[in-house]
Amino acid sequence: MAEPARKRKDRVVQFPQQPGSEAHITMSEAELKEMIQDIVAAARKKKRKTKPTNSLYTKDGRIKPSPADPIRSKEDFQKLANYLASNGDPKFRLRNKAIFVFGCSLGIRCGDLLSLKTADVYEQDGSVKEHVELIEEKTRKRNVCKIPKMAADILEDYFDEQDFEISQSDYLFRSRKGGPLTVRGFYRILKEAGKACELDIDLSTHTMRKTYAMAALQTAKKAGTSGQTIEMLQEKFKHSSQRVTMHYVKADQDKMDEMSDRVSDWFDDGGVE
Repeated sequence: MAEPARKRKDRVVQFPQQPGSEAHITMSEAELKEMIQDIVAAARKKKRKTKPTNSLYTKDGRIKPSPADPIRSKEDFQKLANYLASNGDPKFRLRNKAIFVFGCSLGIRCGDLLSLKTADVYEQDGSVKEHVELIEEKTRKRNVCKIPKMAADILEDYFDEQDFEISQSDYLFRSRKGGPLTVRGFYRILKEAGKACELDIDLSTHTMRKTYAMAALQTAKKAGTSGQTIEMLQEKFKHSSQRVTMHYVKADQDKMDEMSDRVSDWFDDGGVE
C-alpha cells in the first residue's frame, strides 16, 4: 500500500543568511512574496499624479501664483526704471536699472542675462558691441540678439561707473561678493520696486522677457505686421506654435477681453434692431 503523500511545508527564509549569524527575521516564502507585493503596490500608488484642481487656492489656503505679466505701457516701464535708478544701495542702482532695461531690450531669460560676462557685450576699448551672442542655458541653443540703442546707452553709463576689465572671466552684473547676481536676488529687487511703484501686475524676472514680446506685438500692430512678428517671436523664444507665443505674452487674453467688450457694447446699443 502506497504511503500517503506528505504535506509539503512552506520553505522558511531567514535574514541575515551569513554563516554563523543569528536570524533576526523569519518568514515563509508566501509571506515574503506578499510583503514584496505590498511594497510594489505602495510605490505605484505614490507615483500616481494628484488630480488637478480648478481652485485658485492651494490646500493651505494661499492664492496660487499666476504666470508673470508683461509691462503694457511706456509709463509703467519708465516708472520702474526710474525707481531702480534712484532707490536701494547707491552702489547698485545703475546696475539694477541696467539689468531691467537690458532684459526688456533683449528678451532673453534672466538666468542667461545674469550669466553674461563683460566681454560678451563690450569691445576691448569699452564700446558696446552691436550684438550679444550666447548659448541658452535651458535649450542649449545659440541665440544672437541685437543690442538696441536704449540698452547700449545705459550699458555705456554702466561701464563708465564700474570701470571693470573686459574679459570672459568677469561677470557683467556682479553681486556684493563679486560673483554673478542670482535670479532670486534680482527677483527680490524687482518685486520690491513693483510694489513701491504700485504696478497692478504679477511682476517677476520673467516680466522682462514678456515685456519684450508685448512691445514687439504692439509696434507690429500699428505697422500692420502682427502675423510676421508673431512668427519671429515664436522662432526667437523657441515655442512649438504661434498659439503658445500668444498665450505666453497673454495677448490671447487681450483678444478675449476685447471680444467681451464688443459683446457688451452690442447689448448697450440695443442688440439686433
